[in-house]
Amino acid sequence: GLTLVDSNLIETRLLEAEQKDLPELTASLEIDTAKTLITEEGGYKVILSIVPLSQCIKLPGISDQKLFRRNVRQSLGINNKVNRAMRNSIVSPEKRPYFFFFHNGITALCSKATLSEDKKKLTLQKIAVVNGCQSLSTIFSTSGKVASNAENKGGSVLFRFYEIPQFDLGEAISINTNSQSAV
Repeated sequence: GLTLVDSNLIETRLLEAEQKDLPELTASLEIDTAKTLITEEGGYKVILSIVPLSQCIKLPGISDQKLFRRNVRQSLGINNKVNRAMRNSIVSPEKRPYFFFFHNGITALCSKATLSEDKKKLTLQKIAVVNGCQSLSTIFSTSGKVASNAENKGGSVLFRFYEIPQFDLGEAISINTNSQSAV
């Protein structure tokens, strides 16, 4: 499909892309500590977590695309081949439990990641998804199905959260995690 945009939208997107700071988005996700690894790599906090799709749709900035400002690609909509296949996996009761295995995961940067005292909630300050815009946009666009199946084999996805406030390293991560060759 073709989406027409006016000069105001183009100018706004350019200004957002030129900013050096992460967007001012804060997110809190319920996590399962048995499915979460918190470690350090290269001097930075790394959190790997298997996140239910029902938690993904709660992330701020998906509908207005602010969550993806640091991503080198923006949403292509649900009508391209890959996103249609992803959507079909989400809406299919047979495939949904295996969504985790069909997906490479999502990479997000944040300036600060904090686990609650009971270790059930992860709070992420200045979160930005640098790889996974297509996935989260598609998950969000099928949020009715995701929400209605949250308790009944709702599917999940691997998240990589990196606590990296420096712009230059974040930019390098965004570029390198989006450099796959077509199959």
